[in-house]
Amino acid sequence: MNIPLHLDLHERGDFDGIRRDLAEAHHAPGWIYCSEDLAAAEEEKLFLKTWQFVCRSDEIAQVGDFWTATIGREPILVTRGKDGKARAMMNQCAHRGVEVAQGRGNATKFVCPYHAWTYDSSGALIGAPLAAQSGRDLANCRLRPLLVEEWQGWVVVNFDTDAVPFAEFIAAWEPALWFYQAGQCKTAFKVTIEFKCNWKLLTENVSDLYHASAVHGASFGSQFKLKDGKAPVTLIPGGGWVMNFTTEDRKNFPQKFKTLPWLEEHQTFAAGKSAIFPNVNLFANRESMRTSIFRPLAVDRTEATWYFLLPEDSLAAEDADEGCAYYEEQIRVIAGEDLAVVESLQRASASSRYVPGPLMGMEAPIQHMIQYYLDVMDFD
Repeated sequence: MNIPLHLDLHERGDFDGIRRDLAEAHHAPGWIYCSEDLAAAEEEKLFLKTWQFVCRSDEIAQVGDFWTATIGREPILVTRGKDGKARAMMNQCAHRGVEVAQGRGNATKFVCPYHAWTYDSSGALIGAPLAAQSGRDLANCRLRPLLVEEWQGWVVVNFDTDAVPFAEFIAAWEPALWFYQAGQCKTAFKVTIEFKCNWKLLTENVSDLYHASAVHGASFGSQFKLKDGKAPVTLIPGGGWVMNFTTEDRKNFPQKFKTLPWLEEHQTFAAGKSAIFPNVNLFANRESMRTSIFRPLAVDRTEATWYFLLPEDSLAAEDADEGCAYYEEQIRVIAGEDLAVVESLQRASASSRYVPGPLMGMEAPIQHMIQYYLDVMDFD
């Protein structure tokens, strides 16, 4: 069992509670949200070995478009090649490792600012000053490639060359994700907010319907009428889940755009929601879609980005700006409502006297995700 060395034997048994059947289970121990050693292990065992959503395909739509990002401590560069395909590579010069691109833009080549080694959009080295005079064979020098795929308008990457192909990975979700047709949508806008909490607390929070009426009563909580104490959830192997809400479950939804074309024949569908392990949440209502990505910045800091997605004809509507403004404000309000409680959760988790409480019926998705997380991290 590969776990951080500072954890003692007592802490290694702290997961018995969340491993039990739901009716007898408890939440995870607080230290898994606070351990810096565990956060470092997560980067290597989790974020660098799972498929990561980096950007939307429409953010690198044209040949030569590029996008840079950092996952953990690893800088990456995503480009749109001459053949129209997305490529991903380490944003590190093959000479000294200096980043060859910053931000986003369009370029036919990338020049390292340190020694002017130059690469084409595929990452191949096309020039290095005094290369001939050096006598070195640079034929195999290039920006190190990463696995990359495009799915539903998303660019996804994986650092692990032995990873399961993305199509095989996502196959468990796709039958239940019929409502999530993000490939037929464009990015209307996105919102990024930093939370002072561990990334797992945010992924748990968006999996948790139990808190909706208490925390979000002023925004959307009153729209949901779930009286049986259970979430309408289907658990997906691999730590994910999907929820479908009918018009009986969710009422009084203020529609700002026309109905999504693929939902017109599904009159009783009100909303769908899903989590893709480890850090992506998908949501669709009758008119639009949102996708949130939670990227750890530190053990107690997380960058959350919400993408708001619409079909092109909805984006072209005369009142599209008004509708987008409404939803941007809604996202910020909901995030603000969550911010206070998840940051309080972080403080509670750091307390030496914190005792994990019982899992409730509507928290089954949280248990499912954490149990899979423990498996991936090799906790017994």
